[in-house]
Amino acid sequence: MNNFIKFLPVFLLTGCAAAINITPPQPSNAQNKFIVDSGYDKAWNGVVDWFAENHITIDKLDKESGIVTAKHKLLVDNNELNCGDIKGSGTFTIRGESKTLLLNVLVRNLPDGKAKVQINLSGEIYVRGRNWDTGADISTSGPCSSTGKLERSLETYL
Repeated sequence: MNNFIKFLPVFLLTGCAAAINITPPQPSNAQNKFIVDSGYDKAWNGVVDWFAENHITIDKLDKESGIVTAKHKLLVDNNELNCGDIKGSGTFTIRGESKTLLLNVLVRNLPDGKAKVQINLSGEIYVRGRNWDTGADISTSGPCSSTGKLERSLETYL
């Protein structure tokens, strides 16, 4: 009986545990590189315009090196990122989630007068929840992969 009383708090606490788990998505197979026939200058100007028209604040803009980077993580919806499956254990509720991505674009001059454009994305999901039993906040985060929507948007724009 004495051992039962010693372990009773452990049994009670483990019964109240809740967790949120994210099964990572498959890696993206989105095409992130493409050729622009109109040349480097038009491709470069098009990339800069695409950032502006999509309200993406530019952090680094270096035409000589061909790099454009977003200043902030972009808050996106389900159409831009695949963030896997969210599941949980115990009694909990999801209170919110946010999906963000970092973005940069490289533009390279090709010898034939064309330009190569490469868009690089790095996504993440952050999930917030609440343990019903204890009232404690719980959270987790995980990687996301691109759905190809932004890549197609830039390619179509150019």
